[in-house]
Amino acid sequence: MDDPDGQEPREHYEERCDDEVDAVLDELQEALYPAALDLRENGAHSQHARGAPARRRGVLPNG
Repeated sequence: MDDPDGQEPREHYEERCDDEVDAVLDELQEALYPAALDLRENGAHSQHARGAPARRRGVLPNG
């Protein structure tokens, strides 16, 4: 992504950088999408990472 010599025209350089960013985002989406679907199907989105219910902030325990 770097143009250390400054030889590349700005528009071409920015377009190439945008293409590289889009490629990385596509890879991440492909890698994470199946895991997100699994979490949604299992209902894990409402639980803490270790399976315990998420704690509410600002709520003190009774007693």
